[in-house]
Amino acid sequence: EKTAKLLLDHYANVNAIDKRGRYPHQMTHGQLRVKLLARWAKAQYDELLKQGTVRPEQVKVCFIGSPKAGKTTLAVVLTGKGTLPGEEDRTAGIDVIVVDIPEAGGRLAFYDTAGHAIFHNTHSLFFSGTCIIFAYVVDTSLKKEEILEDAVYFLAFVKSARSIEDPTPHVIFFGSRGEKGKKSKKAMCYQVIDVLKEKFGDSFEIYKDPIILDCRDESSEDIHVAKTVFAEIKGKCIAGASEVPSVCQKMRQDVLPLLRRQRNEIQAGLFMAKDDLREFVRGSVSEVLIGELFDRLLSYLEDGGEIVDLSDEVILEVQWLCSNVMAPAMSDRYFPIHAVGNANGIATIEDLGHALQLFSKVHCTPPIRREEAIKILRRLRLCFPLKDQPNVYQFPTLIEESQREEMWQKEAHKLVYVGRRVQCESEIEIIAPAVFLLIQSMMAERQDMVVDIWKGGMKALKVTEDADEIPIEALIEIADERRAITAIDVIVRGPPYSEGKCKKLVDELVFEVMQAKDERSPGTSVIISLLSYNQISRHKQNPVSYLQAEIESARFRDGVVRATNSKVAMYDHLIKLLAVENDHVILIPSEIYTEICNLMDLTIDGSQAWTTVGELLGLDRAKLQRYWISNCRSAKRMMDDWRRCLDATTPRLVRALETIDRADILDVLKETVS
Repeated sequence: EKTAKLLLDHYANVNAIDKRGRYPHQMTHGQLRVKLLARWAKAQYDELLKQGTVRPEQVKVCFIGSPKAGKTTLAVVLTGKGTLPGEEDRTAGIDVIVVDIPEAGGRLAFYDTAGHAIFHNTHSLFFSGTCIIFAYVVDTSLKKEEILEDAVYFLAFVKSARSIEDPTPHVIFFGSRGEKGKKSKKAMCYQVIDVLKEKFGDSFEIYKDPIILDCRDESSEDIHVAKTVFAEIKGKCIAGASEVPSVCQKMRQDVLPLLRRQRNEIQAGLFMAKDDLREFVRGSVSEVLIGELFDRLLSYLEDGGEIVDLSDEVILEVQWLCSNVMAPAMSDRYFPIHAVGNANGIATIEDLGHALQLFSKVHCTPPIRREEAIKILRRLRLCFPLKDQPNVYQFPTLIEESQREEMWQKEAHKLVYVGRRVQCESEIEIIAPAVFLLIQSMMAERQDMVVDIWKGGMKALKVTEDADEIPIEALIEIADERRAITAIDVIVRGPPYSEGKCKKLVDELVFEVMQAKDERSPGTSVIISLLSYNQISRHKQNPVSYLQAEIESARFRDGVVRATNSKVAMYDHLIKLLAVENDHVILIPSEIYTEICNLMDLTIDGSQAWTTVGELLGLDRAKLQRYWISNCRSAKRMMDDWRRCLDATTPRLVRALETIDRADILDVLKETVS
């Protein structure tokens, strides 16, 4: 083994084969096999790159905007496919139209997204990637303030769904119903664009000119202008995309259509395990499609709107997922939940099968098996089975019932209340709608909880082994009633002796909320604050949230934070249970926080010094290495992750920075603390 390692370190030929045609990695095991396999795959990948590379040919165009803004009409006129919608027609989920438009730069995959809120729960699945253009469509008959509010919401929605590694997306501003008063409407839209650029900064590349048009006028000069703009921006997207081996193009052109046909013929569906897809591709295209090359292939196909990558599974056709699976399960036109007025969002597998058959009959498409549809819907966290009824499912997106008043009233035996709020850091941040859906599904499937779910919230009762013990319970709910989710409250209460258990559970649930946020809303920056006594001790009324710094400041002024209920010194409990001992938590203003991150990034070089700082802050060494390797706003990513930790205090940051002698950052930080 030592000899093999020595040869490998000196670039031994890992492509050598013996008389029986075996490679070195096939004749060893353990860690050496892994190392050989990685080196072999890298060598094969480099060889494929020498044989020719390609850039993406197809770019996704996502139409976003409110209902009846004109998205579908514009997509139909631009592509020349489909029929113009009527006044009462509306898109169910997402319609995908792949078309080759020479004037618009060639192949484009148009994603016509539904504007109705119920469908926003799944839109974020399709907003990631490198080669993507967002076409924001708004009705210009609205007032400027209404247009601005609408645009801020949708851009914040897009921002929430994209991770920090994704490149800056391009946005085109379309104003519909612009046939009258076009000049004044265009001037108004210019003003809106200026405000959006100021608010979002470098988060978006917004095209300089708005396109004001009548979406139904196919011969309009504005339609030609729109196609020209698409061609210009598509060129920029492709120029910025990574090159991949030309074998990826062969996969898109030949192998993927073949696989779809084969699975349709045997009615196997277009949802398959990623390992099965890897084996099929290896047998059809290249034996070396493992490791980095397979990952690059999937990214290439997903960027072009060909597939949906779900970690362990792959959807082989986006239109099939949107139209044949999600639309029947979420549209009030087909799903019996809507027809019978089921406020709890509960349906049987037979109900879903009926909806799938009806959809198939209306649209003349091959029916999908209900078992496969349920599997996909559960994988997307759009439903979950009831614990005592395996063939009965609850669909959180379809729940209409609001919180019942008796769900969270004062109870004499519940004297311990602990609460936290996960809230957006700024006005241009929102938490993607899919996050709360994921939280509800995750909680419902926990075996140690009995959960009651309603629209925008849930109550979870912790199961206890002792029947006489008073259980502790949790309330998780959206903290505001606005269009966008900007905060989620986590409240735990229990009997007087349960302080430690309540503290442990609230930390556990906040961690799950953060996990859901990172999975479905990776682009959202949040902070965690303590909830006021008024908010957590009674039924939801006028929610108020206090940051740890404010509570500490009040204690410093007069030595105590007084509770509003004479029965319980609530804040004494809060400080005791949630404050970090001997450390005062100082809220760093956002502009100072940004300055600190920028100062860090100026000298980031992956050195041991920064690894030391990260470890002193309690971050994992492997994660720190990934920050520096990515070389993209590394300090911002490190600090964002650290701020989510429960022990993220300003003094701890000061002590960590002192170890590497960064006086410039310490001066800024200490001035803020003082």
